[in-house]
Amino acid sequence: MFYVSSPVARMSEQLLRYELLAAGPEYVYEWLKGRADAGECTDEIEESLLQRDSALIRLGLARYGFSREVKAHLFRASRLVEEENALRADFSGTNKDLAKALRLSVLANKNLPGGLMTFPHFLFEDRFPPSLGPLREFLLAADDDELDALFQNATIDLDLLCCLYSKEEPFDQLSEDRWRRVIVASIGNPLIESTPPMYVDGDIWYRHSKAIGGAWDLASMVPVTSSWAFVLTWLLSRLPRDHRDHGVKTTIGRWYDSGSPLLDHGFLNNFGEVRRLLGQFASASYLKSHEDVALRCAFYSFHTMTSNEIVDALAKEPQLFLNYSADNRAIWSSSDQREAVEQFCATAGLSSKYADQKRWLRARHPEWLIAPSVNPDGDELTPKALKDSLDLLHKHNERIDREISTLKAGVPRFVAAAYLSILIVIGIALLRSCFR
Repeated sequence: MFYVSSPVARMSEQLLRYELLAAGPEYVYEWLKGRADAGECTDEIEESLLQRDSALIRLGLARYGFSREVKAHLFRASRLVEEENALRADFSGTNKDLAKALRLSVLANKNLPGGLMTFPHFLFEDRFPPSLGPLREFLLAADDDELDALFQNATIDLDLLCCLYSKEEPFDQLSEDRWRRVIVASIGNPLIESTPPMYVDGDIWYRHSKAIGGAWDLASMVPVTSSWAFVLTWLLSRLPRDHRDHGVKTTIGRWYDSGSPLLDHGFLNNFGEVRRLLGQFASASYLKSHEDVALRCAFYSFHTMTSNEIVDALAKEPQLFLNYSADNRAIWSSSDQREAVEQFCATAGLSSKYADQKRWLRARHPEWLIAPSVNPDGDELTPKALKDSLDLLHKHNERIDREISTLKAGVPRFVAAAYLSILIVIGIALLRSCFR
C-alpha cells in the first residue's frame, strides 16, 4: 500500500533519529529490541545507527533490525574481517567472537520485510535471481552454529528447503556427511513441523507442502545406513503427516537391517523406527497383523483401534502397545477405549503400568482425559465437542491476529482499537454459543 507520512510523523522520526544517535549503546539496543517486538520498521534510522562505532548497537541491528541492506552489510563485513585477519596472532578472543556473534545474530533474525530477494539470499549477493554460488561457498565453510542458526530460521526460503531435501543446487556439491549435517540443522524449523495454513497464497502453500513432501521422500533416496536411520528417525517423527501412500511399501522395504537387535527395552531400534513412521501411510488392514513388529507398532501409533483390537494387541505385546499407542489420540481420548485397556491391565497384573500411562497422559495430553460433562441445556458435552469449540475459538483468534497485522499498515489507532473491540465481542459471543 502506498503511504505518505505526515509532516508531524516525519518530524517525530527525525527527532527519534537524533535522540538515538546521542543515546548510550544500552538504550539503543533495548529500543531496537522493543521496536522489533512491535513490528515497526524504520530503515533510515537503522542506516544512521550503523555509522555509530558501537559493538553493542551493531549487535542489536544484526539481531533485531529490519533493513535488508544493514543486515547484509553486517553479515558480509563480519565474514570479511574474519577472513582478512585469520592469520593475525592478535585476532582472537573478543574480536573473533564479535564477528561470529554478528553473523549468528543476522542468520537468526526473523524480521524480514517484503521484497524480491528472500532470506538468506540477500545476505550473499544483490542480484536477482541469485546465482547461488556465494551461498554454496558458505555452506561448505560454515560451522555447526552458523548452519543451525540459518536453517532454524522460519523465514528461510521454502525453495531452498526443497533443494536441500532433493540435494539440488546449491547443495549438489556437498559430501554425504556434510549434506546430512545440514539436514540435521533443519530439524525443528517451524516451517516443516506444521502443515501450511490454507489461507496463505497458493504458491506459498504449494512450496510449503513440497518442502514437507521432500523431507518425507528422503527415506526413499538416502543410503540405508545406521547414521541415516538415526537422522530420519529424528526428522520424520517431527514432520506433519503428508497423506501419501504411493510406493510407501517399497520405501519401508528398504529399511530392514539384520545386523542389530530390533528391540531394546521395549522400544524399536532406529531402522524399526523409520519403518514405523513410514507405516502411518499404509492401511490399517496391512499393518495390524503384519509379521514385522515395527509395522504393528505403526498400527498402534497412528490408526483408530476397536476395543477388541486393543485387547488382542495387549494380549500379544502389552509393553509395545502401551509404549507406541501413547500419542494416539483416537485411543486415549475415548473413555471406552481407555476402559478396555484398564480392564485388561487389571486382569493381567499390569495395573501399575496402566497407572504410569495415565500419569504420563495427564502430563502430556491432559485434554484427552477430560471427563464428559453436561452443558446448561442438559446435553452431554463430550471431549470432542469441547475440542471443536476450542478449535473454533482458536480460528477466530487467528483471524483477529491477521486483522491486527492489516490494521498496522497505517489505519489510525482509534479506528483500529474500535474494530478490534468489535472482533473481541464477536469472539466472546461465539464462545458462549458453543456451550449454549
